Amino acid sequence: MNPLLGRAVTRLARQRTRLDRVRARRGRPQRWWQKVPWISIGTVVTVIIGIGSLAFTGVATYYGAQVSKDQLEQSREESEREARSQATKVSFWFEGQGTKDPVLHVLNRSPDPVTHPTVAFVADIFATKDTPDTLALGNINLDVLPPCSLLTVRSQQLRTRAMGESAKMPDTYLWLSQTYMIFVDRDGRSWGRIDGKLASMKQVEARTRSMAIRAYKGVPLHKQVEVFLEHGDKPRTTSAPNCGDDSAK
Repeated sequence: MNPLLGRAVTRLARQRTRLDRVRARRGRPQRWWQKVPWISIGTVVTVIIGIGSLAFTGVATYYGAQVSKDQLEQSREESEREARSQATKVSFWFEGQGTKDPVLHVLNRSPDPVTHPTVAFVADIFATKDTPDTLALGNINLDVLPPCSLLTVRSQQLRTRAMGESAKMPDTYLWLSQTYMIFVDRDGRSWGRIDGKLASMKQVEARTRSMAIRAYKGVPLHKQVEVFLEHGDKPRTTSAPNCGDDSAK
């Protein structure tokens, strides 16, 4: 055989062998992990983790805001309780209604004084042989309620005023209604008490208007009667029971 031809045949045989090997490698089946699109899966996992992080942050933020809100509400309630702590220990009541000498009691169970206490009411003064039934507005102004004190005012101490002149309370039966009290606590806050409960100044103003309408509706100004405690006529003062006791009413 021609040497040149022999070398050409040998070269062709070698090339064919290489092509067969390449084809064999290309035709080899891939393993399962080689078929998985790891890049796409990684991207999806990253997105899911990001969404989870955002959700967790949102939930944590919401609960944090709720906790702050609850703490703020609790602080506000504690502040209100502290503000009301003295006012809840100040009260008043009448006894002997419908008699000739109803008695007013004003109580301060706190260890601090109360200033400018005033008790207001509508006085139904029953008729006597000399006077008809009369409705009057009453205001009993007390300078101060000492700490842990009970003040007592008898109706016999009160006076009436009409047409610019004052007189002793008639010796007749009395009924005192639509009552309220106002006072100033140790911190300078004004309080009202109506029907046994603490009241705002707006509620006090509304009660005052209704009292004036009831007592003075259709009554000329010069015939309107006022009941008051004359300045200098001091109420009786005794020690208050259960002073400072929050459970006492």
